[in-house]
Amino acid sequence: CDGLVDEGAGLSDPVTHPVGRLPFFSALGDLNGDGHRDIAIANYRSATVSIIQGNGDGTFRPRVDYRTGPDPRTVALVDLNADGHQDLVLSNGSGAEVSVLIGNGNGTFQAPVGVRVGNSPRDVAAGDFNEDGLVDLAVADAGDDTVTVLRGNGNGGLGPRTTYPTGDFPRSLAVGDLDGDGHADLAVANELGDSLSVLLGVGDGTFLPRVDHRVADAPRTVVLQDLDRDGHIDALLVNLGDTVSVMLGNGDATFQPRVDLQTGTRPITAAIDDFDLDGRLDVAVANTGSNSASLLFGNGDGTFRARADYPTGAGPNAVVAGDVDGDGRPDIVTADGDGDTASVLLSVCGVAD
Repeated sequence: CDGLVDEGAGLSDPVTHPVGRLPFFSALGDLNGDGHRDIAIANYRSATVSIIQGNGDGTFRPRVDYRTGPDPRTVALVDLNADGHQDLVLSNGSGAEVSVLIGNGNGTFQAPVGVRVGNSPRDVAAGDFNEDGLVDLAVADAGDDTVTVLRGNGNGGLGPRTTYPTGDFPRSLAVGDLDGDGHADLAVANELGDSLSVLLGVGDGTFLPRVDHRVADAPRTVVLQDLDRDGHIDALLVNLGDTVSVMLGNGDATFQPRVDLQTGTRPITAAIDDFDLDGRLDVAVANTGSNSASLLFGNGDGTFRARADYPTGAGPNAVVAGDVDGDGRPDIVTADGDGDTASVLLSVCGVAD
């Protein structure tokens, strides 16, 4: 098919893979260096991360679990020691640490090392905040209403840490250049504050005091991308009230009034990719209350067509996009909290639901 939703771009029925208990987050990357995408799942209840190596054709090998800190909520894939291999960083929701698992390059990982951050870290994102060519981290500390910034030293170590105030209960954060000055900025979704905090980066690893933007009630995830192809970064927020909000950026770290779009029930996270290969970005949303993923196909100007819903495993807490079967089309993987599974939904051509 040519990618148009009304001509059949869609997703396959889910194929589920067992993981640990209460999976909360999913990530995709080549963890063993074979050129195929593998899956990493943060398992909240079992305090593990499940690694599921991909075969490159949409099938996967049995999982291998690694211990983490307590109650991991998110997992990020980054190269912290500059060896060309992907490492894991997990935010441990019931403590005040992130866990770092250094990758060996063959899909296996070393024992976790705890790095001190603020209380109840909910999310972690990577960027080069001091522009030294090394990976740094930003962590959303929900228990302290702060963001912790950790500078990477290039050998897997992190520190010193610096904290910046945010709104009430920061749950998610994203990195992008919101004001077009070439420096990495932070956008933080504050679930209890109903706000988006923007912290502009100076380029030396420090950030200016936050500016808060009013958003819909209980934003749970923020994703940054250029949705309208004007060269400015836009914000997409996933809200507890069964919507996502599109906030088009003006290029100066301000936003146009938000537009809310309907999703399934109790959406939590979203992924942005070109699912129908028309050159315009689309949105996938994990709906934990309706056991589904919603696809909202973009028009290229920041507007979207009515959603199409696809079944997933039980209680999807997270969604990530990437090509797992080598056909050049983005697929999705969800972390199914009620089913203790990861669901793989391949991009297909057929009659859309």
